[in-house]
Amino acid sequence: MLSLKNKIKKSKYNYVIHSCQDMAPYEVIARSQQKALKVFKRAAENVELYQNYLQSKNVSGKNIDDIAAFKSSVPVIDKHSIFHSEESVNENIFLKANQNHIQSILLSSGSTGTFSFGISTPKEIKKNNQFIEVILDYYFNILDESSLIINCLSQSVKLPMIDTAAVVETGPRIDSLLYILQTLASKFSQIIIIGDNYFIKNALEAALKKNIPLGKLKIHIIVGGAYLPEKLRTHLTNILEINQHNRHNGSIFSSMGISEFGLNLFFESPETVRLRQLTLQNPSLKEHLLYDRYPYIPMFFNYFPQAFFLEEKNQDIIITSLTSALRLPLIRYNTKDKGHIIPYSELNKILKDFDRNHLLPPFKSPLVIMYGKDDYLLFNGKRIYPQQISEGLFTDFEVAISTTGNFRLSQKRDKPLIEIQLKKNIKLTWEFKIKIAHALLRYIEMDIPIKIFHYQDFPYGMELDYERKFKYI
Repeated sequence: MLSLKNKIKKSKYNYVIHSCQDMAPYEVIARSQQKALKVFKRAAENVELYQNYLQSKNVSGKNIDDIAAFKSSVPVIDKHSIFHSEESVNENIFLKANQNHIQSILLSSGSTGTFSFGISTPKEIKKNNQFIEVILDYYFNILDESSLIINCLSQSVKLPMIDTAAVVETGPRIDSLLYILQTLASKFSQIIIIGDNYFIKNALEAALKKNIPLGKLKIHIIVGGAYLPEKLRTHLTNILEINQHNRHNGSIFSSMGISEFGLNLFFESPETVRLRQLTLQNPSLKEHLLYDRYPYIPMFFNYFPQAFFLEEKNQDIIITSLTSALRLPLIRYNTKDKGHIIPYSELNKILKDFDRNHLLPPFKSPLVIMYGKDDYLLFNGKRIYPQQISEGLFTDFEVAISTTGNFRLSQKRDKPLIEIQLKKNIKLTWEFKIKIAHALLRYIEMDIPIKIFHYQDFPYGMELDYERKFKYI
């Protein structure tokens, strides 16, 4: 039974959810566009860093009064436009800002060679914390069920304060997670584990090896930080003994954050997961939803147009933060992620044609088809993507539990090479080599040399570092 405090919260949260769901799709986007214009005007008038940038591009904000002018005249920026030098960061962001109003700084991984960050005020943090709690309750009923949230993300990434659930911060420590699963987890109705894809994979496989009864626990997994192959989702559901079509005994969702915008910019829902899985099985549906140039299935994401205005330009995803008091001019910001945005009305028509209306996003959100960074090797006129290798590693259970998930795709003597790391104490037999080759070549469809290393011999770092993204190319 809900306490009086939680009943009041439930009523407020239901109001927020219903107000988002009841709004007409065109009105959702129209409001998002109007907010983007207001944010641009405010930054053009008040943020010196952005004023200087507009001046360097010979752009004036005075004549930009509608969304068409916004899209045609406001310059697209990227992390190098804002974070390109220490001098720019110091002089234009912090010395010009009231540092007393900055409470949180979220640093990126630096995997592209340039660090970036997001900064938040106490007001923004409070608002974001409340909204995260609303979403957690919508998808996981944390007001109704006693919930334990285990944060296995890097220790630098802290979860917001959540009043209605117990939160434990372990960081990427497998031993800590296993201890909690063995001792504390059974005291709660459900457990929500948040972490990097491959940390979660290796941790759950370690739990399986230790005979921890995962199937008796109701576990929800939220992964992020990397592309989630559907074969990995299936692998994890098998370990957890989850029925993918019945969320009442657990679930696995992916979320995508960008440090400049926050941890949960894009997110999967039951509808997007099912639609992605159907797209894998239905070539006709795939043809209607996806570009042909990518040889792997992308991520299918929802987002909230109330918080972000999204555009697609040359298959790049462009984001404008709709935060009312911008500390950074995140306006038409090119994430350098390749993707495609399907408007709600177009998605509605496609799903009607395929008799799948029940898979429409409940929040009237456009569907974001996210391919990720356009990193690949070119060989004999064909592109080889890390995502293809990731998918192949989880087609066979023995291959999946015997490898760490870390690999390197490289060019050696003008030929591609795939190098794979085994887990500790795994014997490398000829039969196992054949099994890995079959698993990978099913997705690559070309003859590429594969080199398999014992754990300690992998030349790209012996210890797995979950504080950084795996570098595949």
